[in-house]
Amino acid sequence: MQMREQTLLRLSLICSFLGLFSLAAMLYLAEPEDISISDIRTLPDQEHVQFQATVSKVMQFNRTAILEVQAIEQVKVVVFEEPGTGFRPGQKVRINGVIQTYGGSREIIATRITAFGQGEADTS
Repeated sequence: MQMREQTLLRLSLICSFLGLFSLAAMLYLAEPEDISISDIRTLPDQEHVQFQATVSKVMQFNRTAILEVQAIEQVKVVVFEEPGTGFRPGQKVRINGVIQTYGGSREIIATRITAFGQGEADTS
């Protein structure tokens, strides 16, 4: 009886770790597909999006930065983080975020922004 309980415990622990590892791998690999900025008008609020653009304007307030980015069209991106994010006009960025309507305008609440390095996306 004691042997079966130990075997069952080991089996359940192995299955738990495999399940957690699988969930972590799926979360890491499940990034949204790149969209164009023009698609933002047709997608619903709270939709997770990812796109590439060029920073055209940076406005810094206390712990919030508002970036205006463009790739043919223009959209505002709100970044909640420490001051001095280091973004500057002309910089190419990949933005992950959530669509939101504020004051009748569509904008992106950024969850992650990555600067490009020499034409290639920074994957770190």
